[in-house]
Amino acid sequence: MTPEVTADVGYEPDWDVVILPSDTMLAGYCNKGARAWFAGRGVDWARFVSEGVPLRELGAFDEHVRPAYERALGRLGRA
Repeated sequence: MTPEVTADVGYEPDWDVVILPSDTMLAGYCNKGARAWFAGRGVDWARFVSEGVPLRELGAFDEHVRPAYERALGRLGRA
């Protein structure tokens, strides 16, 4: 199942892009806030920290996820 896109971005995100902790930190999120956000969506924080998670596992593409996703695209040379 494809997660819901709730951010007005004008494109369909690549759901297979892996979001890493560095992506969320560079997007301005602290670990405490990100950890709470992940817990609220049932995403395994320990796995995220050790290996990252694909965008599709975050359950939605919204204004909270978009900055980290865009950092991940930059890291991959796809910005």
